[in-house]
Amino acid sequence: MKTKDKIKLEDVILKILEDQIKKRKKKISNREIKKITQDITKKSILKLSEETKKNLDKEIKKRVLEEEKIRNGFENRLYSKWEKAINLYEILGIISLEIAENVKKNISQTKKVMGFKESAIFKIHARALRIYKEIFCLIKSGYVDGANARWRSLYELTVICLFLSKNNENVSERYLRYEPVLALREAEEYKKNYKRLNFRSLGKKVFSDLKKEVRKLENQFGSEFVERGDYCWIPKTILSNRNFAELEKNIKLNKWRPFYKFSCNFVHGGPRGLNSSGMLNWNAQNILLVGPTNYGLTDPMQNSAISLLQITSCLSVLKPNLEVAIFSKIMDLYITTLQNESIKIQKQIEKEEKQK
Repeated sequence: MKTKDKIKLEDVILKILEDQIKKRKKKISNREIKKITQDITKKSILKLSEETKKNLDKEIKKRVLEEEKIRNGFENRLYSKWEKAINLYEILGIISLEIAENVKKNISQTKKVMGFKESAIFKIHARALRIYKEIFCLIKSGYVDGANARWRSLYELTVICLFLSKNNENVSERYLRYEPVLALREAEEYKKNYKRLNFRSLGKKVFSDLKKEVRKLENQFGSEFVERGDYCWIPKTILSNRNFAELEKNIKLNKWRPFYKFSCNFVHGGPRGLNSSGMLNWNAQNILLVGPTNYGLTDPMQNSAISLLQITSCLSVLKPNLEVAIFSKIMDLYITTLQNESIKIQKQIEKEEKQK
C-alpha cells in the first residue's frame, strides 16, 4: 500500500472515531474506543481494498504483458547461453520416445497382450517422458529448484523400473495391482477431512468397492501386501525391509542417494530448501531468490538425461533389435556431450560473475 493510502486510512479512522465520541453523551471507555476503532478499521480496509482493486483491474492486462516481456527476454538470454545443452536435452527425449515406439511395434507383432512386466515398464516410461518434458520447461524458464524437485520423481521411477526389470512377472503384477490399496488409504484420509473442507462425501459405494478389491488382493498376495507402507507390493522374500533406500541398494543405484537427498530439499519444507541451488553461493543468506536464474542447470539436466536413459534401457531389453541398440548407444553418447557442454557453460557463468 502506498504512503498516501496509509494516511488516508488513518484519517478516515480518526474522523469517524471523533464523530462517534461527539455523538455520545457519556464518557467512552478505552475498551469501547478499541472496539469502535477495530470496527472502523475493518470497514475502512474493505472500502479501500475495493477501490484499489478497481484501479488494479484496469491495469491487469498491462501489468501481465510487462511481466511476459521480462520473462521472454530472460528466457531468450538463457537459451542463447545454454543453447547446445538444451538442444541435446530435448533430442534425448525425442530419441527415447522413438525407441519406445519401435519396441512396442516389435512386441505387438508377436503377441496381442503385453505381460505384466512389459506393461509396467511401458507405463513407467510414459510417465518418465512426461516428467522429463516438465523438467525441460522448468530448465528453459530458469527454475532450477523445480527441475531438481521433478528429477527426484524421475529418479524414483528409475529405481522402481530397474527393480521390476530385474525381477519376474509376479513382482510387476503386484506393482500394477497395488493401486487400490493406495486409493483406499487416500479415501480414508479424505473421509476424515471432507467436512472440514466443505467437500462432498465419496459415498459408501466407493469405500465398499475399494474394500472388496483390497480383500481380493489380500487373498491373492497375502496379508503382507496390504500392510502400511508405500512399497508393500514388494515381496518380503525379495526385500525384507521394504522402503526406498533398500530398493536403491537392491539394484545398486544407491550411489545416487546424495543427489536424491539434495533434491528432496526442494520438495519438502525444511530449511535447506530455503536457499536456491540456482545461486553461485548456495549458502548465501542475504539474497532471497523469488524468480528464475540462468545458473545451476547442469545437475537437473544431466541427472534427468541419465535417468531417462536407464528407463529406456529397461524398454530396450524387452524386445532388442539392431535399430534399438544403435539409438540407445546414441543416447549414451549424447549424454556424455550434454554433461561436458553443460559443465563448460556453468564454469563460464562462474568466470563471468567473478569478473564483475
